[in-house]
Amino acid sequence: NWIRNRIFYLHRVKNYLIPRPDEIREKKWVRHFQPVTKGKKYVGALVIDPKPGIHFNVVVVDFASLYPSILKEYNISYETVNCPHKECMSNLVPETTTWICSRKKGLISEFAGIIRDIRVNVFKRLSKDENIPKAQREFYGVIQRALKVIINALYGVIGADTFQFYYLPAAEAVTLYGRYVIKKAIEKADEMGLEVIYGDTDSLFIKNPDVEKLDNLVTYIKDRYRLQLEIDKIYKYTVLSSRKKNYFGITDNGIVDIKGLMGKKSNTPPYIRDIFYQILDKLRTVEDIGQFKVVKNDIIKIINEAESKLISKDIPLEELVITVTLSKKTDQYTKTTPQHVKAARMLERALGIKLQPGHMIRIIKTKNSEGVAPIELVKSLDQVDSKKYIELLHSTLEQILEVLEIKVNRRRKIATIDENRMSLDKFFKF
Repeated sequence: NWIRNRIFYLHRVKNYLIPRPDEIREKKWVRHFQPVTKGKKYVGALVIDPKPGIHFNVVVVDFASLYPSILKEYNISYETVNCPHKECMSNLVPETTTWICSRKKGLISEFAGIIRDIRVNVFKRLSKDENIPKAQREFYGVIQRALKVIINALYGVIGADTFQFYYLPAAEAVTLYGRYVIKKAIEKADEMGLEVIYGDTDSLFIKNPDVEKLDNLVTYIKDRYRLQLEIDKIYKYTVLSSRKKNYFGITDNGIVDIKGLMGKKSNTPPYIRDIFYQILDKLRTVEDIGQFKVVKNDIIKIINEAESKLISKDIPLEELVITVTLSKKTDQYTKTTPQHVKAARMLERALGIKLQPGHMIRIIKTKNSEGVAPIELVKSLDQVDSKKYIELLHSTLEQILEVLEIKVNRRRKIATIDENRMSLDKFFKF
């Protein structure tokens, strides 16, 4: 509502009529690409296939406020996309027949640009200025993050069909420009001899880059596309699996950065999450390929000991709890019955109560017919299904073990080095 009201205000300041939603949607338009994600109305961000392996000295560069910057620099607004001026029809969005007005500035473009510039050029810079006291930097950091939420929400609402100024080609144009610039940046990086090992939405992972070449890439993007490319973080090394949006890295100051890995998820049992972080702590110590070989053996030992404890059930019951929130009443699950709902129904029957949405269900994987039970009804560790927890341990660690070439023998439940896969040395290119 705040964004809509500000745009209403801009209309009044400029003495513009505020169009009805149906008037905007009656404008000529074509959907140029079908969305990949179910339920989306237009194509989303570009995610580049990762190069699986362990990569040292990786610099992550990202486009500062990519979508708001595109709104600003390419003049995208409901009234400027497919405008009525014939002379603008040659100003095309890449790979489409959609055109952008070159005669006047769009209201949404102007609004996004103002907020974006204040955030990037003022508060974001102040939040990183080492000459300013820490408390002040943190205060400016809060402001710049709040402004980031606002401008990201602005992009979000222009693609929502409930928004007053929704126009699908405008939302599509933003993501298409984003995809186009990312692809062109990768092409230019390759031409310069920079190795891009992964890309996600607004960022590129560049392996062991030459500083001068990286500076030249930043300059090229600014001059050619009017967008700001900047260093976001530097990894001492990063581990990429074959899956998109799943990786972890150790930054140059020793921070473990995790994206999408299952061990980080809040509903992972505490015991398994602890094993996950034990492995990450081992990986944090790695400085070179020689240390990796030592650490791999340590990781195998950790996994084998964890499996042995699960088999012998030498673990407190609380450490095996999987916590899931009930999102609706148990009788409203009609098509499928998730495990936590089965456990919730068991608890309702046992206690004679009705659980409400928002209740935290604490479940244990058991050997009964349901395969699960609420912890309140589990009286002994003998009821625990060790096999299911070992499978959960393996699936939680799978993305890491895959890259480290550690193979789990499903029958013997023992972790070993996978001799049949590509050798670890081949992942390294010096």
